[in-house]
Amino acid sequence: MRSTTLRPQLRSGPSCRPQTAADDAELLEWDMMDQSSATTSYTYLDPPTPSYPAEPVKCIWLPRHGEASVFVDKYIRDITYVHHVIHSASLRKLMDDIYHDLDMRRPLHRGHVALLLSIIASATFLWTTCDNPDLYHSVDDARNQAASWVTATLDMLDYSRRTTNGSIEDVQALIIVSFLVCNMEGTSIRYYNLVSTAITTARQLSLHRIDHVSRRPSADSIEAEVGRRVWWYLAALDWILSRFAGPHEGICTIQPRQMTVNKPRNIRDEDMVDGAPMFGLDLAQPTSMSYFLQRIRLGELCYEVSNNSTADHNNTQQLDAHFEKFLSEFPPFFRLDDGDLAAPDRASKDPAITVQTYILVNMVQARRCKLHLPSLSRSSAEPELARSRQICLDAARQIIAAERRLEKETDIPFALSRFRFGGTLYCLFLAIITLLLDVCLNRVAEPEDSRRTELSQAFQILEQARSQTKMATTLLESLHGLVSKYKVSLPSVSHDVPAHEAAMPLATMPDALGTGTGSNSVDLSSTELPFFDDIWQTFEGGMFLDEIDIDSMFAEMNACI
Repeated sequence: MRSTTLRPQLRSGPSCRPQTAADDAELLEWDMMDQSSATTSYTYLDPPTPSYPAEPVKCIWLPRHGEASVFVDKYIRDITYVHHVIHSASLRKLMDDIYHDLDMRRPLHRGHVALLLSIIASATFLWTTCDNPDLYHSVDDARNQAASWVTATLDMLDYSRRTTNGSIEDVQALIIVSFLVCNMEGTSIRYYNLVSTAITTARQLSLHRIDHVSRRPSADSIEAEVGRRVWWYLAALDWILSRFAGPHEGICTIQPRQMTVNKPRNIRDEDMVDGAPMFGLDLAQPTSMSYFLQRIRLGELCYEVSNNSTADHNNTQQLDAHFEKFLSEFPPFFRLDDGDLAAPDRASKDPAITVQTYILVNMVQARRCKLHLPSLSRSSAEPELARSRQICLDAARQIIAAERRLEKETDIPFALSRFRFGGTLYCLFLAIITLLLDVCLNRVAEPEDSRRTELSQAFQILEQARSQTKMATTLLESLHGLVSKYKVSLPSVSHDVPAHEAAMPLATMPDALGTGTGSNSVDLSSTELPFFDDIWQTFEGGMFLDEIDIDSMFAEMNACI
């Protein structure tokens, strides 16, 4: 019979004790281990200690306390602002409590362990050459272990679901691990199941009613504020997903009228103290919540227009006006200009704000680009669509410009691992397709030489991305095939890749989880992936390339060439 209590056990064996975080990951799932030696290490066992050695036992290893601290620090420093659903000090305390309970041989909270595992998985997935070399021998080593940490997180979440009623830590872990699953294997059924489970668990915890009159006494607690972050992240995600093609298009499972929860404050984590009043800063003040709050506004915009599916030109302009207004209302620190990155105002900018600006600009410009993309194949025949074409091209150029700016920020870890995000590749691919279509379909619109040069420079960025993900290699081969097929001559530009970014063979870069060859797994090593495959997503997940009717556009191109 299986125990309903997660029991920390001490295991022994010199061959069992992990020496580095990479070794830990290799031991995430074991059968019954040899208990004959004197060296101890921690494991989590879900059944009681077996009565005889042959009985199989599933074990989950954690790194040492000091190593876990490094992972948590990296997450807080480099990653959390992408989905800031935690409170930094509380996360560190949660980690310390886990290891204290292990030392005291106390039962562990399943949700706490799942959250810590998701943090480790996230930090490992985005490991760079700037990170602690003592934990992983190399970036490649870390990338190879990321899927194992994700699997451990999913196992712990499944165990928690079967044995408890859920906790806010379960929801936080679901958000973090679903983001990783989305970037590893695309918007798969597994991804949508994780998002759905997170929303259901959040409702079960009444996170959608945090500010109901019956709950007012705890409104200023850290727990309540973190609950607001968690709920509004899920709400914005649900609304953003409703705007993209596929079986979930137009479906919002979270309705604003059925929520009684205030938006999270624009507040720094260090200013949040239980028992003291919490006051949010003006939105013009940058914090770790700045991108998060803009993302909520984007989600609300998606909710407003999700039922408006008219494809006529006037409607396109109306929708774009919403995006244009959204962009114009950005706080000053989120606005990209043509200034030099080395300028004093740039140099003093918080690296976290630099990354948040990059993500936000790409998200919005990709949506504008996709919205106006059909105009490229018709603008020559319909002069009234000239403005739509120009908006589309400007959006694509903004994406390329953001890439050129960020690639110079070599001291920011995110810049060295950004193409591990599927959304980054989606935005870049969309920009390249836009520029390529325009060169082919609008040969007399503008000087061709300048457009071919900017297209070639965009290819160079994708070339450099090959060191981080095999998706880039697949895309690059497909795009070069199009360039050759449609006889687009590009100026020669340097394709040199920095030494620390040397392109890697596909076999050494496992982006997808090792889950077999079922319908939910994606063979990302295939070079035959069509453009409309559903493995591409935004930072939220869910933006499909099949939204872009590339087949019909290139059919029109065939007729024009």
